[in-house]
Amino acid sequence: MSTTGPTAGGTSDEMHRRFSRDTSQLADVRRFVRSWFEQHQVPPAVIDDFELAISELATNATQHGAGASIDIVLAVDEQSISAVVAADSEHVAQIGSVESWHVAPASSVNGRGLGIVAAVMDVVEFSSDDGQAVFRCRRLH
Repeated sequence: MSTTGPTAGGTSDEMHRRFSRDTSQLADVRRFVRSWFEQHQVPPAVIDDFELAISELATNATQHGAGASIDIVLAVDEQSISAVVAADSEHVAQIGSVESWHVAPASSVNGRGLGIVAAVMDVVEFSSDDGQAVFRCRRLH
């Protein structure tokens, strides 16, 4: 378990894990999210939304990313529950602004992930730095 990497915003109770950028790790990502938030008594419906959002972001990083790993930071504080997903990407320019994210129609082969993330989170922020895509998701209390 790595102790360095992106932070969720300086909260006092957070956990960082690094996963290999490999589809075989996606189930482990979902288990990590569910287990850590359950330990922090996050309501089940909120856990479901975070598990879905982070799974979508990790899947995108696996399919469209670069580099060997995906960093995930989970945090809980008095104001919010949050997560950061960060991975190297050669496609950061194609991600666009959060306001442009929409769920693609059912007839589309792909294009649903970022729209789903925006739909289930209260706050989503995207930034890129030196070829790394960083997604910050929050649910307000």
